[in-house]
Amino acid sequence: MEDAIKSIEKEYKFQKIEWPVFRVGWVIMAVFLITGIAGLFGSGALSERKEENTEASVEYEQLLRYSVESKVFILLKKPLADSTLSINADYIKAMKIDKVIPEPIAMELNDSMLKYRFANTDIEEISLILKPIDTGKKQLKLHINGTESVFNQYIFF
Repeated sequence: MEDAIKSIEKEYKFQKIEWPVFRVGWVIMAVFLITGIAGLFGSGALSERKEENTEASVEYEQLLRYSVESKVFILLKKPLADSTLSINADYIKAMKIDKVIPEPIAMELNDSMLKYRFANTDIEEISLILKPIDTGKKQLKLHINGTESVFNQYIFF
């Protein structure tokens, strides 16, 4: 009988140490789950952004996952004056642009910018479908009708 009591006492001491560790683990898992649902690891309230300036309203995801498709929506307030949209070359090195809607008629790449030329100036919305091919902090610089807009994004695992 004494052996059984000693065994139970040993298990009780172990459980007093183990239970707080389990509770900390539960809290960590709950925080991870809630932040994931909220958008920390992709689309959601923590990631989605909408910024406006005099030329356009831009909707994008601030937090991107490596190799997972993302979209940037550019809603123009005025028609494109010269029918071009420019994106900084540093950003293009970190992203694979899968599609541009509407389809541009020409592209021109120089040291600092990628310029898309469109067929007409009556465009109201431009959509960029991107896939990150690099990780870390990236800056998207859009030039629309001579106005530069800068958007910060972070690409992780």
